[in-house]
Amino acid sequence: MSGKLSCNIKCLGLSLLLLSAMISPSFSQVKNLHGTINSYGRVISFGIDWVEVKDDGFNAGQFAAFEVGDTVLLIQMKGIRAYVSETPSYGDYEGPIGTPGQHEFLIIEKIEPVAKKITFRNNISHTTFSIESALQIVKVPTYHEAIVTATLTCEPWDSLKKTGGILSVIIGRTLTMNDSINVIGKGFQGGDTTKGKGICVETNPVKLYKYAFPSSLKVLTDSAGYKGESPVSRGFISAPTKKVSAIRRSTVRRCKILMKFL
Repeated sequence: MSGKLSCNIKCLGLSLLLLSAMISPSFSQVKNLHGTINSYGRVISFGIDWVEVKDDGFNAGQFAAFEVGDTVLLIQMKGIRAYVSETPSYGDYEGPIGTPGQHEFLIIEKIEPVAKKITFRNNISHTTFSIESALQIVKVPTYHEAIVTATLTCEPWDSLKKTGGILSVIIGRTLTMNDSINVIGKGFQGGDTTKGKGICVETNPVKLYKYAFPSSLKVLTDSAGYKGESPVSRGFISAPTKKVSAIRRSTVRRCKILMKFL
């Protein structure tokens, strides 16, 4: 009895050593990080434990980046309504669409290429995500140890794709900074410049007293500048074809960095 138990313990010990030998090299390997390490996908519908990723038009090819076992970040990029009537309330906060900035980490359990559907190992815990407000998933790599060997960054936010602007990585033990993390200018686009006509006095009411001008009126007035992006999802204030003469919100082009240490 004791001899058989001793043999079993020795066999078990040998098995654990062999398993350790197979796992340790890949897990303990130090990863050099630089450039863009994330992949992105626009979410166009979702359920209790799944999302559908847009994979045509501007977003063609995004779905192929995701595989079973991947850790992903589900994050809502926008989600605010603003008043857009030509009144002193123009640009004021009207209400939310979902929860801007809300996010959670999930692990992919199943991929359905035809349906462009990704099912997760667990249910989506937050209940206030909204596809009306630029919902995306971001593939998040995991490393035990990593070294930033050259500038680490992310894809810039793309208002047509509704993806980008996020840098996320999971580090199990140590992240060594031999170079910088730089995401300047990778977030929402700032206001664009426009060349004025040099008109100092204007009497035409069509060209005056407006909070927003359609771009077609650019030939008539130089009293407005292009508005930058913001978390606003609805209204003139977020539309790229509009110009605003009274800017009530300022936008700093920042990328969101999410790092998780185990």
